[in-house]
Amino acid sequence: MITRVIPALWALFLGVLSTTALASDGSGSGHSCWQSLAFGASRGFLSASITLDYESSEVDALTELPKDMPPRKAQLPISHDLKKITASFAAMRSKGEQQIWYDPNRTQVLQLHRTSIGSSRSRAKLYRFLTDGVYRERREPLEGSKDDLQSWTITSRQVVDYPQDRAKGLPVLNSSMLLGEAASMADANEARRTVLAFTDTQLFRVQLESRGIETYKAKFIINQDGEQQRIKGKRKVMRIGIEASLLGDDEEDKPFTLLELSGDLSILIDLEYGLPILVEGSWYRIGTIPAALEQASLLASTTPDCAH
Repeated sequence: MITRVIPALWALFLGVLSTTALASDGSGSGHSCWQSLAFGASRGFLSASITLDYESSEVDALTELPKDMPPRKAQLPISHDLKKITASFAAMRSKGEQQIWYDPNRTQVLQLHRTSIGSSRSRAKLYRFLTDGVYRERREPLEGSKDDLQSWTITSRQVVDYPQDRAKGLPVLNSSMLLGEAASMADANEARRTVLAFTDTQLFRVQLESRGIETYKAKFIINQDGEQQRIKGKRKVMRIGIEASLLGDDEEDKPFTLLELSGDLSILIDLEYGLPILVEGSWYRIGTIPAALEQASLLASTTPDCAH
C-alpha cells in the first residue's frame, strides 16, 4: 500500500503546476508581484511540497520543432517579452522540476519541460505548443547521464491535434496557470472567465466562477522589502470555483485535475495580498488533501501595483 501511495502523492504535485501559479504582468494584477510561492500538502505521514520561482526569459529558450515532422506552426510570443516559471518538487524520495514558458501579453503557454527524478526511474517530457495542437516528446536517460538532459534518449514523440470544437479565440493554458487566472479575477472582482487547458494529451474547456466572499483561517509567511511578515488567523478570501469539460469526441483519458486534485475544485484568493492561499479538491486514492500556501516572496513595494 505504501509503495502505491508515495508515487501517487508525488504525482499530486508533478501534475502541477501541470504545475502551480502563473505570474501575469497585467496592469493592476496583484499576482504580477509574485517572485516565489511555496505550497505544502500533508496527510498523516505523507507530505509533498512545491516551490515556484518567476523570472524573465529569452525567446531563444523556445525549442525548434524537429525538421523531419510535418510542417506545423509553433506558438510564438507577440513581442520579445517572455516569462518563465520554474517549479521544484519534493515528495518523499522523489523530486523533479517543471519549467513553463509563457507569453504574458496574452496568457498563452508556449512551452513546458517536465523532469522527474526517482530512485528507480527518471523521465522527461517536452511540450511545444502549436497554433493548432501540441508537439509532445518523451525522453529517458542513458546509463550515467541523469544530469545531461540533451543526451537523454527520445522514446516517443507525437503531435496532439486540438479538437475542432474548441473556441479558437481562447488562450490555451497549463492547468496550473489557473491559479494566476483566479488571482486576476479576484483583483478585478470578475464574476466568471473561460479558458482552455491542455493536460498530458487532452484539451479541456475550463470555466472559473466566483462563488462569493468568505473567511478562511490561514497561516503563511510573506517576504517583501527584506522583511518577513507572519500571517495567521482569519482571512477575507474570494472562492473561485473551477468546472472543466473535455473537448472532442475521444473518451476521457484521465479526469481534469489541478495539482492532481479533482472533483469539486476551488481556489481561495486572499483579497488583501492577491495570493492563492488554498486549493481545494479531492484525490481518489487518499481523499481530501488541500494544498496550502506556506510562504510567498513579493517584489519590492515600490514596484508599481505591489504596495499593500
